[in-house]
Amino acid sequence: MRPSNKAQSQRGNVFLFILLGIILFAGLAFVISRGFRSEGTQKISDRRAELAATDILSYTQRLERAINKIRSKSVSESDISLEHGGEFINASCDDSGDAAFPACQVFNPGGGSLSPQDPPQDANDGSPWHFTGASCIPDIGTGAAGCDSSGADEELLAVLPNMDATVCEELNKKLKITGIPADGGGGHAATPFTGTFADGTEIDLPGGPFSAACFSSGGANHFYAVIMAR
Repeated sequence: MRPSNKAQSQRGNVFLFILLGIILFAGLAFVISRGFRSEGTQKISDRRAELAATDILSYTQRLERAINKIRSKSVSESDISLEHGGEFINASCDDSGDAAFPACQVFNPGGGSLSPQDPPQDANDGSPWHFTGASCIPDIGTGAAGCDSSGADEELLAVLPNMDATVCEELNKKLKITGIPADGGGGHAATPFTGTFADGTEIDLPGGPFSAACFSSGGANHFYAVIMAR
């Protein structure tokens, strides 16, 4: 006996409800999994920022120790050389004692015994480390407010320009600095250090002085660390 039209209709409705349920469940599962992926990506991003900040601070500490090592060999501050890759060449760096291993070079086994390091990936826009002796930090070393025109108070700075905001905030968190302070001075000087300390700019941050900080200036975020105070 053939099934009635009513029975066929009921079976059709059941099938339709099952199909709709499958579609709704699949949609819900997609939304949930997408949310989990987004949350996981954010956590990975935060973790990468923390690792980058740790790497950056560790490098600046090694730079400072390398310079102290050089100074302990009776090398004057104006003879310090951060030469690498054809940049930051200091003609005053005297290599007459041992041309192969000059004691005045930071990136040389005979000097600071340090290797140059690229910024961590995605920590900034890819700009390399910059070293300058034409910027000062008020109340770090001997300079107070107005140290940019005093003639003798500029620090030797390691600068990482154009920082990612998340990495910038992570750096400041590790340095016990709230948020990203805005510079009230002129930012860091573009003048590369080649042995000369000269008047240039003053980095003046609220809540300072800070021997290292990530700050905002000119619409971008930048990190500096004093690797030799004066």
